Amino acid sequence: MTKQQMIQFVLEYGNASQKYMIMRDVLNIDKSNKEMLLLQSDFIQLKAVKKMLNSQNEDGWFGNELHGGPMKAMDSTVIYLTEIGLEPTNSYLRKAKKALLANANPDLKSGKVRLGFDRGYNYSNSVILAALHLDGEELENELKDAYTRIMELFEEGAKVTSLDEISKECTRSKYIGQRVFLDDKFFPWISDISVLARSNAWVSPMNKEIVQNAMKTVGKLMPIPNILEPFHGYYLGTIGNYLSLSQNDPLQLPKGDIVWWIRDIQNLCRITDITHIPHFYNQVTMFKEYVMNNTLITSLSKDALKAFENFYGYYNKWKNEIQVKTDIYYQALMILHLAGLDF
Repeated sequence: MTKQQMIQFVLEYGNASQKYMIMRDVLNIDKSNKEMLLLQSDFIQLKAVKKMLNSQNEDGWFGNELHGGPMKAMDSTVIYLTEIGLEPTNSYLRKAKKALLANANPDLKSGKVRLGFDRGYNYSNSVILAALHLDGEELENELKDAYTRIMELFEEGAKVTSLDEISKECTRSKYIGQRVFLDDKFFPWISDISVLARSNAWVSPMNKEIVQNAMKTVGKLMPIPNILEPFHGYYLGTIGNYLSLSQNDPLQLPKGDIVWWIRDIQNLCRITDITHIPHFYNQVTMFKEYVMNNTLITSLSKDALKAFENFYGYYNKWKNEIQVKTDIYYQALMILHLAGLDF
């Protein structure tokens, strides 16, 4: 299947969100175009989107906590809504930003959960502010400081030559095969990539070079196991990990982990030129072969298809082959387009 065939398929059978995203990001159609405005109105009526929007409280906060799952937490709900095409100018999202800046957090878990080590910025606040940033709008100090800190982390990360410099193997039987960060040691992480992928407000020639060099180092150190955070004698999970990006063939990932690869590779493509990072470039070129040979869907395991349906499906359950193809083709198209690959 070619890129043009895939575009035509999604534009014919896709829902309003998928059509909007293809027209905006792949075909570069202006957001103020009449058809684009109509699509924005239409996809707000999608059942999955309405459920997300209905999780907004009167004060503008989504859910009842800052970090967590969609509809339950502010960060993942904002990420979901902006990823499916809701523009930061939308009234729901403008209201959400006001709630965040007013610190209207109704977190029911406040004071009851252990927080891991401090990377020098607040991930959830930063990813929300980045996702809701408008071009030309002045950066909030918190987001500006977060970008500065992330650049420091990436600049230092580019110098790492071995995981032993930043972490050690876990010796507790429960964590065999995993590692734990050494005290006061950091490394470019999936959460950092997520923040940068939400907006181009951090972009400058120097910053682009810093990020590119850091991710080249990450690629050279693959496979990277799960690295936990030390906290007062506990080992805590990080926000994301590199497990889905460690394997050469993403379709051979176990269970339904292909959905994490899709998420992470798209974010990575938004902040780097992966054609110059061999490890990640090899993954997307292998993925492209499945697309071009029309074996992408048939090569996905049952677990992978189920995870895909749950994570990227716009329906409660796929009802026909057209829905399956549309959802999978849409994600495949976005990956290869963001990677800059023609097919």
